[in-house]
This record gives sequence, C-alpha cells and structure tokens, in this order.
Amino acid sequence: MHPALRVAQLVSILDHVDGRKKLQKMVHILKDLGRPFPESFRYSYYGMYSQQLRTELDVLEDDDLISETSAGTSFTFAGTGKLKALLEELGCDPEPEWAGLAKDLNRHTAQQLECISTILFLHRLGFRDEQLKERLIALKPH
Repeated sequence: MHPALRVAQLVSILDHVDGRKKLQKMVHILKDLGRPFPESFRYSYYGMYSQQLRTELDVLEDDDLISETSAGTSFTFAGTGKLKALLEELGCDPEPEWAGLAKDLNRHTAQQLECISTILFLHRLGFRDEQLKERLIALKPH
C-alpha cells in the first residue's frame, strides 16, 4: 500500500485528528511500535517530525481525499466521502490490527503524544531509566 494511503486510512479510521503536531506524533508512535507506517522522522523543536508525512497530507488534500480545516492556529484533518469510497474500492481493511491503538492515541493531547514520542526516540538512542528521564526533562521541560 502506498504510504499516503496508509495515512489516509488512519484519518478515515479516526474520523478526525485535531492538529498537525498531533497527527505527526501519532504516526511516529505507531511506526515506532512496529505498525506499517514507513515515513522517515527526524527530531525537531516539537519532537519527531516527518516532512514525508507533511507532503503525503498535502497530496491527500490536493486530491480531495482529506480536508484540513483551520480555526485560528488549530487545524483538523478529516476524511472526505471520496476517501471512504477509494478505500472501499481498494479493499482496504476498515479496522486493521493497529486501529484500536490509533484510536487510543487520538484520545491524548498533542502535548502528551509529544512526550510519548520523545520517550520512544530517546529509548531508541539507548537512554534508559534515570538517564532517559533527565534527557526528557532537558528536551521537554514543559
């Protein structure tokens, strides 16, 4: 499956995701936990970020498969009717094995997901226990 379609499937399963940062962190966490999201991530000011994911979202929006609405500085992603029809036509599983985890993650705030994502990043770098906690606090004092 094309990576953009996996992201489209995620948005469809969740109905909506409130925030660009939140969506970035959700995909990073899902990927880090071994779910089939191939986007590459790097650490940035707000934690893990994928330019590839940002581009995929732009393409999905340009193709009218997802909509991104804004209210001030907040953005919400939602699937369109065209997206649901395409996913059905392609035979995409409406409830893949990772859907429950994605729904659980969507219940958290962007800030909570940023923390979880950063912990996973630090763990991959080899930080453990007190070292991990100290590094997390240094990176994310809030």
